[in-house]
Amino acid sequence: MAEVTTIEGKQVFLLVRKLSEATKTVGQIVPFQESLDFEIKTDDDTTTTKTGKVSKPTDPETEVKTKFIDNFSNIADQLYDSVLDGDILDVWIVNYQRKKGTKYFAWSMRGKVSEDSGSNDADDNSERELTFKITAGPKRGWTDITAETEAAMAYVFRGIGKIEGEAKNDGTDGGGLAWTAEDAGVGTLPEA
Repeated sequence: MAEVTTIEGKQVFLLVRKLSEATKTVGQIVPFQESLDFEIKTDDDTTTTKTGKVSKPTDPETEVKTKFIDNFSNIADQLYDSVLDGDILDVWIVNYQRKKGTKYFAWSMRGKVSEDSGSNDADDNSERELTFKITAGPKRGWTDITAETEAAMAYVFRGIGKIEGEAKNDGTDGGGLAWTAEDAGVGTLPEA
């Protein structure tokens, strides 16, 4: 049996951007993520007839949930805008562990925040839990990430130590690579 690599949850990140700012800015990582849930489900509509059941598949439904430590970041405020003003967001789930050349595996979709709840306990950091209602996608593919995003991702699982060498400048043009059938099972670990 071929070697299979497991996916570490700490290396899967949520990035978002207001759709209205797609020509102005790159997707931003949601800072201080604690958890990220991604669910795709589909049901069959079944009609019972006199000669048996007739089944028709429904379109897949997608839901994204995340929990993060609340913070003073532009993206944290834009998440409020989505639920308060109905702003549509580009949403990505990027696996920093899975690469194809210089690009990272990602799910791309669009939607808006349908629920945003905060907890502000006296003895802990303030936290927010969000649910996204996805209205377009998800689509699988491969994407570049910016040096800033890569540094934020690396910070989470490498610690605060200095990163040696030159920073990468990938992703500033929003480049990507569409998913193909040949991509199933493809992926390499990034070099340490």
